[in-house]
Amino acid sequence: MFIYSVLGFLRPAVYILLFPFYTSHLTESEYGLFNLMLDVGAFAMIIASFRISSAMLTYYYNYVQDRTQVKSYLSSSFSATLIIGVVTVGIFYFIGPYLFPLIFKAEEITFFPYGMTVVAYAAMTETGMVYLTYLKNEKEIIKYSILILVQLITVVFFQVLFISYFDMNTFGALLGMVVGWSLVLISMVIMEKGMLTTKINWSMVRKSIKFGAALIPYLIIYWLMLRGGRVFLERDSNLEVVALFAVIMVLTRLIILGIEAVINGLRPFMFDQLALGDKGNKSQIGLLTKMVIIVPLFTIPIIVLVGTNILLFTTNQSYIEIAPYMTFASLVVFAFTYVKLFYQQLIFAKRSDLASFLSFIALIFLIVGFIYLIPIYQIW
Repeated sequence: MFIYSVLGFLRPAVYILLFPFYTSHLTESEYGLFNLMLDVGAFAMIIASFRISSAMLTYYYNYVQDRTQVKSYLSSSFSATLIIGVVTVGIFYFIGPYLFPLIFKAEEITFFPYGMTVVAYAAMTETGMVYLTYLKNEKEIIKYSILILVQLITVVFFQVLFISYFDMNTFGALLGMVVGWSLVLISMVIMEKGMLTTKINWSMVRKSIKFGAALIPYLIIYWLMLRGGRVFLERDSNLEVVALFAVIMVLTRLIILGIEAVINGLRPFMFDQLALGDKGNKSQIGLLTKMVIIVPLFTIPIIVLVGTNILLFTTNQSYIEIAPYMTFASLVVFAFTYVKLFYQQLIFAKRSDLASFLSFIALIFLIVGFIYLIPIYQIW
C-alpha cells in the first residue's frame, strides 16, 4: 500500500521536482509554453482512447475469478488502446494545425512540433496506464515499481540531455517525455509476453469503451478545474503571466498528487472490501476513507511555506510574485479531495453516468467564471 502511494506520487511529481531545473534553463515564456503543452497533453489523454485505462480499474474484477479471462481482457485492452491511440495521433496530425490558432493567442504556440509531441505522449501514456492499472489490481509491486522507476529515470535523463546539452528548450522537455514513455512501453511488452496481440476480444473492449466514454465529460470538467485556467488566462494575458500561474498550480498540485497517490495506493484494498458488499470490513473502509482526506491536508502548510519562499528554489526574481496567492490557492485545490473520493465511489458502483451529469452542471458555472472573471482579475 505504501509503495503504491509513494510511486503514484513520484511519477507525476517529477515535473514538480524538476522545477528549479526548468526555471534555470527556460525563460518565463518557455516555461509558460511548456505548462500549456502539459495541459494539452492531459486533455489529449482524456480523449485519446476513450479512457479504456479507467475501465481497467473496475472491469478487471468482473474477470478476476478466471485467469484466462483476465489475460484476455488485459491483452485486448492494451492492444486496442494502442491502436486507438495511433489513430488519434493520425487525426490530430491533420486537424491540429487548424485547432491551435483557435485556442491560443500567442503565435509561438504552434502545433508542430509542440502539440504533435504531446499528443503522441498522451497516446503512449494511456496505453501504458492500462498495464500499470492491471499491475496494481494484481498487487504486482515489483513489476509496477520497476516500470515506474524506468519512466522516472528515462524522462529526467532525456529532458536534462535535450535541454542542457542540445539546447532544445521547451521542445526538448516535451521530447524527453516521449522518449521516456517509449522505453516504458517497450519494457512492458517485453515483461508481459503476449500482451500485444492482434486477437482482440472486441466484446470486452466495447464494454470498457462504453464505460470510459461515459466518464469523459467528468474528466473534462476535472481538467478544466485543475488545468483549464491556464488556457483561458493565455488568451487574456501573455505567457509570462501564464508562467506565474503555472508555478502556483505546480506547487498546489502537490495536494492533488497527494490525494491521487493515497487513492492509488488504497484503491485495490478499498475495492476488495467494497466488492464483498455487506461482508466487507466497514471499519477498514472508514479508515481508508479518512486517510484519503487527512494525508493531503498535511501538505498544505508545506506548500504555502515553499510558495512564500520560492526564491530558495529558483534564481528568477519574478516568481516572488506568487506569494500572495498561495494560501487561497491551496485551500481551493484541497476541496478536490472530496471530489476525488466521491468519484472513486461512483467508479466502483459503475455510475459513470452520474459522475458525468454532475460534472456537466459544474461545467456551466466554471466556464462562465473563466469568461467573466479572468479578464477582470487575471490570476486571482
